[in-house]
Amino acid sequence: MVATSLIIAGVGVGVLVLLVVVALAYYCGKARGRGTERDPLLAPERGKVIAYEDPSIRKQQITEETLMAARFWLRGAKYALDINLLDIGKRSNIKQFFLVRSLEGSPDRVMCMTCKSPVWPMTLNTDIMRATIVSLVRSLDDHPFLTAPNNIDYMVEKETLVAVRPFYAKGSLKDFIHKAKPRQPYREKYTSVFPLNEKLIGRFGRHILEGIKYMQYQGFPYYHLHTGNVFMEENICYLSEYEDSMVGVPPTLAPFMRHFIDKVEPIVVAFGCVVFEMALGYELENPEALQLGIPAPCQGPVRKVLEAIFQPWYAAPPSIDDLLKMEIFSEVKVKMPSYQRNNYTSKERDMLDNTAKNMIALIKGQTPIMSPPKKRRLKKNPGASSSSTYSESSMSSFSSISSSSLSSTPVSSPPPAPRPPPPPPSAPAKAPPPPPPAPASVKPPPPPPGGKPPPPPPGGKAPPPPPPPSGGPKAAPPPARGAL
Repeated sequence: MVATSLIIAGVGVGVLVLLVVVALAYYCGKARGRGTERDPLLAPERGKVIAYEDPSIRKQQITEETLMAARFWLRGAKYALDINLLDIGKRSNIKQFFLVRSLEGSPDRVMCMTCKSPVWPMTLNTDIMRATIVSLVRSLDDHPFLTAPNNIDYMVEKETLVAVRPFYAKGSLKDFIHKAKPRQPYREKYTSVFPLNEKLIGRFGRHILEGIKYMQYQGFPYYHLHTGNVFMEENICYLSEYEDSMVGVPPTLAPFMRHFIDKVEPIVVAFGCVVFEMALGYELENPEALQLGIPAPCQGPVRKVLEAIFQPWYAAPPSIDDLLKMEIFSEVKVKMPSYQRNNYTSKERDMLDNTAKNMIALIKGQTPIMSPPKKRRLKKNPGASSSSTYSESSMSSFSSISSSSLSSTPVSSPPPAPRPPPPPPSAPAKAPPPPPPAPASVKPPPPPPGGKPPPPPPGGKAPPPPPPPSGGPKAAPPPARGAL
């Protein structure tokens, strides 16, 4: 009996000692954590994690400078910084995401801060260029398959593009394919594979093609298409991140675009990669993987789409319009509103042209070069006065007209100069007065044979000169007396 009680007491003491040790260890760990408290907006430290990822992509902690920049921009906006979404994207060294809370009670939104590429030649550190970027992005607000930013701005001091968009609870198309939650880290949530059926591929593909077609119609360069940049809500796709081209962000699918750029349009290649991921449930690993052929699970209309894009052996590579005419996409009924072409200014048009050219250079692996603005001819103002003086440019253009063009063009001769008016009657020309006519009864004597004129009459006036011979010019008759 005594031995049993001693055993029970020993077990109790042992359990008590164990509890004390556990409590002491917990207290020590908590005290150690107090000395290294972190900002709740910063990502927690992690140990070594083996992940199947691109070695060129590294995990970057959000620094205090980035947080200060985000808070500084939000001072003038109606949002408050909530939590960070550092691991939500694939390229955290280029793009950083924050979940912001609206101060007006509207749903939460996602703020994306995109750094300008160091090799981007376009100068954006002026207020004019900043306003141009904002107006260009705002010009695509009225399309049903584009998600326009609620706020767009460019921080000149930080060379960072800031865009605030709605937070989609369903996440992106990649989240929809892998049945993942949007707030989970990128390298942890895409482990399961759930391919989509042919009906969903046709529906989502039609939405994506309509958004691309609209941007091509407006002349807006778009190369950042992939499943992570297509948001989902009620089985409707919304293209996003089209403002990344303005700051020179390299496309995620640039290696695939570079491989097929001599044959297929870059955006068509990106669309083919999206269809591939929807059909098989995983990303296309490398461009050379398609040299062995399209995978066997892709059959029917989906296989025709992939073969038309990546293996155009019997016909020319398709365009966006050609893809819209394919059976799998044309059968999907969508209601599209009528829209008109945006009237861009010369500054906006120059930015779009330079952006498209430099993005192609980035895709090819070349160094982008900034081209000078195009010289555009000014239209004549019909309301300008004709008495205004010519400028040097107008005079030089006028003098550059060739003689051939002048000779071929009928030119009206100037009107003849008006004749001077006749002298007034009060000032007749000074001429000797004509002799008075001789009386009808008095006949002048015939001239003498020697040819000498006859002597003057008694009045002292000389007779009129004889008429000229018949062969010579006739003298004009003297004017009548009344005309003088």
